[in-house]
Amino acid sequence: MRSPLRRPSVALATVATALLLAACAGGTSGPGAGPVPSPAPGPEAPAPDDTPDATIVVAMHLVRSGPTAFYVEPVPVRIPDVGDALSARITAAIGALLDLGTPEDPELFTSVPEGTTLHRVTVDGGIATLDLAGGIIGSSGSSSQELTFAQQLAHTARVDTSITAIRLLIDGSPVDELWGHLDWSGPIEPDPFALSPITITVPLAGETVPAGPVTFRGQATVFEATVLVTLLGENGAVLEEGFVTATTGAPERGTWEWTVTLPRTGLYTMVAQESDPSGGEGRPPFVTTRTFRASD
Repeated sequence: MRSPLRRPSVALATVATALLLAACAGGTSGPGAGPVPSPAPGPEAPAPDDTPDATIVVAMHLVRSGPTAFYVEPVPVRIPDVGDALSARITAAIGALLDLGTPEDPELFTSVPEGTTLHRVTVDGGIATLDLAGGIIGSSGSSSQELTFAQQLAHTARVDTSITAIRLLIDGSPVDELWGHLDWSGPIEPDPFALSPITITVPLAGETVPAGPVTFRGQATVFEATVLVTLLGENGAVLEEGFVTATTGAPERGTWEWTVTLPRTGLYTMVAQESDPSGGEGRPPFVTTRTFRASD
C-alpha cells in the first residue's frame, strides 16, 4: 500500500516554484539565471550484501523539505537486472518510483499520485517518453507538487547521461497541462538545482552495517565543497564530528565520504549539513540525517 500523498505548505510552495520553474517550464536557464552545476553523479550502489548478482542499482528520486524549499534526491534501490537497453532501465527505475510503499527514510515523500501506473517507455534522441495511466488520470495537486513531480520523473529517468529530458503522455495522449501550474507540452529537463544540496547515499536508511569502521558516502553542491559531519549515538550524544571536502564545490555537484569507527552495536544517526558562510544572515543551512543500525 502506497503511503498517502503529503501536501506541502503554501509558503514553501512559492519558494519551490521559484527554484524549479526555469528548468521545468522551458528546459534551459535564461539570462541571469546564474551558473548551472554539472549533472549529478550517477546512483551509488548500496554496501555489498548477500543479494544475488543478477541485480542492478537504479536511483528513484523522492522529495525532501528543506529550510525554504522542496528538493528531490536520489534513493538507490536494487532491482533485478534488466539488461543494457535504456528503455528497459528507465522502465525499471520509474517502476520503482511508482511502486513506492512507505519510504525507509521518514523525511522523504513523493508527489506521485497514488495508483499511477506506467504503460511504456520509449527513447528517441535523448528524450525519454513516459506514458502514464492509472491514478494520474483526473488527479490534482499544488504548484509545488507538480514541480517536484516533474523533477522526480526527470531525474529518475536519467539512468544514463545520454538522457537529457522527459516527455509525458497520459494514457497514450500528449498533455499540455496536468494540474495547471506547469507547461508539459515540451520536453522537461532534470534541473540540477532541484537536487538536495547534500545527500547521504551509503548506508541506506534503515540499513544494518557491521560495528567497527564504516564509510559514509554522499553527494553535495555546497559552498567551498565543505560538508559538516556528525555521528550521534542512540541517546543523541555526539560521538564524532568534523568536516569533509567534496570532490568539487558549488555550483557543481561532487561526491564526499567520511570514515569513522562505530564502537559497538546499536542505533546511530549520521548528520550532514552545509556550512553557513553568511554567519546567520542568510537562509538556514540545509541538514540531512541518516539513521542506521550496527551489528556484530
